[in-house]
Amino acid sequence: MNNNNTQQATFWKFLSERKIEIPKIQRDYAQGRIGKEKLRERFLNDLKNALDGKLPNNEEKLKLDFVYGSIENEKLYPLDGQQRLTTLWLLHWFIAYKAGVLPENQNIFKQFTYETRVSSREFCKKLSEIPEQTDRKIVEHIQNQTCFFSAWKQDPTIQAMLNMLGGTDIKNKEGDIIDGIEELFDDKCNFKDYWEKLTETNDKKCPIIFYYMPLNDLKLTDDLYIKMNARGKPLTSFENFKADLVDYMKKKIENNEWKQYKVEFEGKEIDWTTCFEIKLDTDWTNIFWKNRSLEYNIDDIYFVFFNRYFLNALITAKNNDGKYIFTGKDWEKDNDTFKYLIGPKVENETDDTKIEYHNFDPYSPIEDKEEVFSFETYKRLSKILDNFHSVFKIKEKKEENHLENIRKSFLPSWDKESNFRFIPEYKDNPKYKENHSSEPKYIPTILTQQQRVVFFAICRYFENINSDSYCEQKLGQWIRVVWNIVENAGIDGVTPMIGTMRLIDDLANYANDIYAHLKNRNVEKDAAKEQMKEEKEKAKLIDENKDYRDPDGKSWEEKIIEAEKTAFFKGAIRFMFTDENGDYDWNLFDDRYKKSQTYFDENGVAENYKKGSILLRLLISNFIKLEHFQKLDYDNNASTWKQILLYYRKTLASFFNANNIETIDFNTFNSPIEDSKLRFFHNDLCKTSILNHISSLSYLHFNHDKYSLFPYNTKSKSKIFVLADKRNEILSKLIDDKVIIDSKKQKLENVPYFWGWDIAFEHCNKEWYKWTVGNCLKKWNIDTQQYDEEPIKDKDGNNITIDTLDTYLRNL
Repeated sequence: MNNNNTQQATFWKFLSERKIEIPKIQRDYAQGRIGKEKLRERFLNDLKNALDGKLPNNEEKLKLDFVYGSIENEKLYPLDGQQRLTTLWLLHWFIAYKAGVLPENQNIFKQFTYETRVSSREFCKKLSEIPEQTDRKIVEHIQNQTCFFSAWKQDPTIQAMLNMLGGTDIKNKEGDIIDGIEELFDDKCNFKDYWEKLTETNDKKCPIIFYYMPLNDLKLTDDLYIKMNARGKPLTSFENFKADLVDYMKKKIENNEWKQYKVEFEGKEIDWTTCFEIKLDTDWTNIFWKNRSLEYNIDDIYFVFFNRYFLNALITAKNNDGKYIFTGKDWEKDNDTFKYLIGPKVENETDDTKIEYHNFDPYSPIEDKEEVFSFETYKRLSKILDNFHSVFKIKEKKEENHLENIRKSFLPSWDKESNFRFIPEYKDNPKYKENHSSEPKYIPTILTQQQRVVFFAICRYFENINSDSYCEQKLGQWIRVVWNIVENAGIDGVTPMIGTMRLIDDLANYANDIYAHLKNRNVEKDAAKEQMKEEKEKAKLIDENKDYRDPDGKSWEEKIIEAEKTAFFKGAIRFMFTDENGDYDWNLFDDRYKKSQTYFDENGVAENYKKGSILLRLLISNFIKLEHFQKLDYDNNASTWKQILLYYRKTLASFFNANNIETIDFNTFNSPIEDSKLRFFHNDLCKTSILNHISSLSYLHFNHDKYSLFPYNTKSKSKIFVLADKRNEILSKLIDDKVIIDSKKQKLENVPYFWGWDIAFEHCNKEWYKWTVGNCLKKWNIDTQQYDEEPIKDKDGNNITIDTLDTYLRNL
């Protein structure tokens, strides 16, 4: 900006020479809103100290921030500075009222008006004509006028003006907050003296000034005007946050804590906080403006981004010894700042898009932990946004869809349709109703716990580079490694999220050449150890074979990336290059990768191999120990087979060595296991297509001296599928011969197996029986659903056994 256009002004002189009209596109007056008590208290005290000649550091004038705007027909339309101008007008009005000079100056006061609402405009006009003083409180006096309509109380600007004039009853631990002009400027004040100072025609003598910068010559577009002002009529959480943030930074300068931090900006050295404030409304706003809602709103996504950054800063905050400050596991219970920043729970998930801003405490240093949210925290945030904006600008000049291309560069290779957004976007709110909805029409995109870690990784990347060191290839390598780790770190809650984030925090120091770091890294103590070992091995291969090309011209990196995005693997492919002893052997890769493409798709086992459960039976045929059976989930789902491929190392060797598996004759299979019961179970699973009948995820169970498959979360014993039991063969044959009837439908269709511990059946003579889990036969009462306590005995007085069951039932 050309500082030659800057003009120093006093409010009264400025208002005397031209009208000030707050345009429709501006939001309502905010400094008087509930929740801004401390801001009012501080600002009004500054104004009074200026009038009393008590400014700090012997300053003679209170110099307020710039007011930007354009002038048309001798009328100022403020682009920025509306809040300060309104407060100055109210202060001047109150002092004129108390000094008894309001009547002769009412025409000048009428030069200030709001175009936002008719009620606001009329209120400003009527206030300029208010009758003489009374003993009533100022707000009571105003509301008692016949020209004051009760409906005006619903106007947020009018209500905020009344709060600024009269204050509120809101208290803090010290007592009532003095947040109104009347509360601070009591009858002990010399209002006539104040009035003379405020209306001093010599600018150099007035103790309160501001700087005005006309923007007419800058040819501002409507788009920029909307961008800086269309944040919704009610003050948003971000506007409240930003006002308190700027105020917090200014206090840091006043207290000489941040005063030494200077930066070069537009060819001049200015203090760091001023630069930060300018970028909030310029460069950084441009980043979010591309993702604005259809209502020209960016505040929600801007605020969400800041909260996500501060949550990550809290989790990774370190003391001067380089150790993490917070070590407790129960973050949600013990840390109020953490609970606030991670967002409230909505349907058992935390949602940081629902955070409501109340005060600046969660963003300021924590008591006894000054390292948390110190100056360095804000400095890092500034660098992240600066460097991202630099990349943003570079791509904007070169690529038509630059923002979309940047977004996709942050996605995992296996899911370019992912809903992850580094810069939040707006989406339709499913809870919004067209008429009388309390829900907003558009809401920011949310993050999963996994995606929070990726967001952090991207932040750390831009924090650790300079804009001139940005390399798209290196960023892509960093993003790939991060997604591989995050996807396979088992992040299913807050604690694993924190552990993974801290791993990424350490890795991020090498983000601009992650392969070179990984190949030499000791990963034994890392979180997500197995995946880290895999990433180390892949990085080593890629880094040490940069010139390698296969017959199709592909590098190792290209081959690995293709494998990572195959089926459901999502970055975890160590089964393709790990032998049965756990050693890495890249000679296995090509064959295993080719077979994996055939055997699997994104949902698990490919359709061609589900029939007859070929892959599952082939895998099981290689089992030789009970633990192999016990760890297995018996189904064809992606989650099950990912665990198989990653952790069944020894059995996978034989699994992948098999060729033409469609032609395998499982009928010839004989289990090599010595234990008779387990061998029986093993043969049952491999020789028959029984696994086709298992529709839900099941696991191995051994009870009552029997092996069975239990569907997960089942509470009904009738759903237990029993294997390795001679009862299956005997009862199936009796049903086939129509000696008994399976009236309870416990037998599976076309295979000799049953559901349930106890098998109820009807004999052809219409009597009901039950073969129980205790391996005995009992009479069953179909009406009472109970069986006799005593087992049925043969003619010699012995219990019927599985060996005598067939003969007994046939002879009834």
